[in-house]
Amino acid sequence: MSKVTCRNCKKKINKEQAFSKKERVYFCNEDCYRQYYHTDEGELELFLDYVWSLYSPEYKDNSKYMMIRKQAEHYHKEYGFKYKGMFLTARWYVETLEQPWKDEYGLGQILPDKYNQLKEYYEEKRKLKSVVKQEDKKERIVNGGNTVRRRKMLEL
Repeated sequence: MSKVTCRNCKKKINKEQAFSKKERVYFCNEDCYRQYYHTDEGELELFLDYVWSLYSPEYKDNSKYMMIRKQAEHYHKEYGFKYKGMFLTARWYVETLEQPWKDEYGLGQILPDKYNQLKEYYEEKRKLKSVVKQEDKKERIVNGGNTVRRRKMLEL
């Protein structure tokens, strides 16, 4: 029986008993798997896997992967960008805006401009949500047995 190391808790476990969703990535169980992907290291891995899937096959090699990893770590350390935010930015750029991924530009095509643009959008959305929540107080008027609910007008 061969032993492998859990990515989350670093325990040595039997390979046959380990939980794995991807080749050569092992966890003690599904809970360890979920916990791992809520850490910085796990979020970085998810982000890199997604970005790597966008690259064309002829462009993929180890040096390019390491370049992307270094870029991601740079934006995380120097700009304070979160890996999950970078992941969401890349998905938004490719899937929502339907922009083509250009291999030669690396992460520079979305960071920092698109990251900041998406961050502002989410902050604005969060503010609107809180305004709606505050203004969504309902009045109850009782007319003979029928209850009518009236909402206050929302001023934007």
